[in-house]
Amino acid sequence: MTINRNNYEEYFLLYIDRELNRDEQLMVEDFVRLHPDLEKEFNLLKQTIALPPVVVLEGKDKLLKEENTFR
Repeated sequence: MTINRNNYEEYFLLYIDRELNRDEQLMVEDFVRLHPDLEKEFNLLKQTIALPPVVVLEGKDKLLKEENTFR
């Protein structure tokens, strides 16, 4: 199946949800370049991508149990 004006919305959502393989992603990107009137819609959808927060656990090395050196 190829992307066209009748199904581009589905492809845009699949792209945003990271459900397309690399070739399909490139196909969507090429389609947007060929149809600049849809670029704003595509970019708005891309802004909805929520990335997981970066969590830094300081002092986590103190949580490790010390080795028992008794013999």
